[in-house]
Amino acid sequence: MGLISFLIVCGVAGLLSAAPSDGDWEEVWVLAQTSYSAQSGADALELLISEKELGTEHQVASFLCASLRGEAGQFVCCDALPALSPRGSWAFSLALEPGDVLNLALVSSLQNCPDGLVEPVLARGFREFMAATDSARAEVAVNLGEALHERAGAVWSAQNLAIAYTRQGSYSEGSECLLAALEVAMSDADRRMLESRLCLIYWGEGGHLAARACLGASLCQGNSDSGIVLGLSSLERGRFDRAKTLFRSVLGHDPSQAWARKGWGLSMVPH
Repeated sequence: MGLISFLIVCGVAGLLSAAPSDGDWEEVWVLAQTSYSAQSGADALELLISEKELGTEHQVASFLCASLRGEAGQFVCCDALPALSPRGSWAFSLALEPGDVLNLALVSSLQNCPDGLVEPVLARGFREFMAATDSARAEVAVNLGEALHERAGAVWSAQNLAIAYTRQGSYSEGSECLLAALEVAMSDADRRMLESRLCLIYWGEGGHLAARACLGASLCQGNSDSGIVLGLSSLERGRFDRAKTLFRSVLGHDPSQAWARKGWGLSMVPH
């Protein structure tokens, strides 16, 4: 056993004194987290796993050991999430195959895992959030989106949660999420993006009249998305000169906007 692995094993006993217990597995989860933090210690973890009984926990621990070695382990099948400590939830959230049980582990881990170990959980949670969004599982997407945003508190997590809310039909929750996010400091580009998303929520909830003021303010701030939405709305209502002006304005700032090019072309067709 190498020196680093030896020191990691020696440190486990002290950490266990304050740890909730998953039976005999808490020491494994402690060592796994310590090894992940140091990006070493796979030999020590493998030795400790070899002393444990086979079962789901053993498969989870083996997956983590393979991950530490840079190997692609096989995700673990689990029919029901057992009672786990926060460290156990973290381990299961990385190792389980996609499904409802993994989502439960992810939500628990996002609530409880240390900041230094949250990145792989955020990454896994985001992948599962996107999978739920793509497959129109609105409730699952909202649950994961709420856990991700509560932990990350970032522009990307606010935007994703707002999208999940609106696809569920929860427009007020979506707008509240974005309004709260817009209260903190951020880059101008991020602010324009969230404001654009907010306009779309108002549009989805109340139509053109509800979103008009928001879209107009956003357009005045140089948000091309708002110009495209207003332009498409003008086309739909037969206001072709106004649509042409809006699309031309967008293209003047960003000629790469595909929807603006299409809209401007349509506005030029004789009617």
